[in-house]
Amino acid sequence: MLSRFCLPALFLAFAFNPHPPACAQVIYDGFNYTSGANLRLQNGGTGFSTAWVDRQSAGSGSRARIQSGSLPYGDLLVSGNSVNDFSSLSDENVNADSTMERLLTPGLFSASVSDTFWVSFLVRRESNSSNDPDLTDSATPPETNGFQLSLLGYQNSQRSNAEIIIGDDSSDHEDRYGITVKAVVNDLNVQQDTYATPNAASPDVTSDLGNVDFLVAKISFNTGPALPSGGLAETVRLFINPAPGDNAPADGDAVAVATTLSNITEFGEVHFTHYLNISTWSFDELRIDPLYKNVAPVPEPSSMLLLSGAGFFLMQVRRRRR
Repeated sequence: MLSRFCLPALFLAFAFNPHPPACAQVIYDGFNYTSGANLRLQNGGTGFSTAWVDRQSAGSGSRARIQSGSLPYGDLLVSGNSVNDFSSLSDENVNADSTMERLLTPGLFSASVSDTFWVSFLVRRESNSSNDPDLTDSATPPETNGFQLSLLGYQNSQRSNAEIIIGDDSSDHEDRYGITVKAVVNDLNVQQDTYATPNAASPDVTSDLGNVDFLVAKISFNTGPALPSGGLAETVRLFINPAPGDNAPADGDAVAVATTLSNITEFGEVHFTHYLNISTWSFDELRIDPLYKNVAPVPEPSSMLLLSGAGFFLMQVRRRRR
């Protein structure tokens, strides 16, 4: 049995902790690694089966390094440091893509666990560049660099050809966020892009220089149309800068909605990719969980409220002693 002094002590401990722990996410990486280190081979966080792997499409490509401090976004609870993904300055690698990838613990991000999952992360465009003349023509403005998070579908514990991609793909010349779905259909590689459309809940749907954006995707298994290959498609909804906390955004607040091209029963890998040109992005707080409040956590009630409760409890103990 707890002593009469134990509970007040617990109250006081929480009262003087300005950042009490949030509910644990099924999958989480806050990039709490040494500042200046390469993200490659880092293996912290939860819900992963391997360390981060660094892949480039050409030469040395770009490199993702840990930078000091988390990206701030309103009341969102953040911890650790963050990732800065910067492109190589060598001319031969101007068009190189950089991809950081990591395997998830099998079975965690699966339709057998929950029919709905939420995915969230923070991202900030740090610089713009479009130095390659081959990317421009007289009819269209130059392409800028893009940044995306990819979720790779699995079937029977093996990677399938299905993929969901969230972010700015750099190709629409407007820096709009969006959803891309990919799959092999009838032996053909098929890709569909759905770009974000502003609404009252999210009037700004572009990746603007220097702004921290909170991107949240809701993935609902087996809720889309019937597929020719069998089964139902998954529905993906994108929300940009929703309010953190317990209340999930309404489906109608989504700025983009897409359905997968094949049935996906599990996601087994996460990638984040920086596309094209000399540029810089920052990335932070990757969270995946069946509950919105766990991918958009906020600090618990204020320390003053807890302190008041502790004070009240101490008064009751004193009265009983009399």
